[in-house]
Amino acid sequence: MTAMHDRTPRSVPDILHFRVEDTPDDDAFYYPDPNESWQTLKWNHVGTRARAIAMGLHSLGIDIEDRCSILGITSIDWVMADLGILCAGGATTTIYPSN
Repeated sequence: MTAMHDRTPRSVPDILHFRVEDTPDDDAFYYPDPNESWQTLKWNHVGTRARAIAMGLHSLGIDIEDRCSILGITSIDWVMADLGILCAGGATTTIYPSN
């Protein structure tokens, strides 16, 4: 295997990219919706959402290793924001809602 095709992940975004590429139609997350039932998010949708968030953050000026805070309770949106920040090259910091 040449270095160009090396699939050794070097970061969380690499792991995400490889997973989306390898299993796009597999279930990635199950999460509750407001009607108290469960929804499924497939890996290809996770990749699309993370990429969209990363691009939005880039358009706002986030740069490599910039800190980006998430204020909120643990939810699928929190997870997607975290993945988007990491895919943008940022560093996630958290703020507890009670603060």
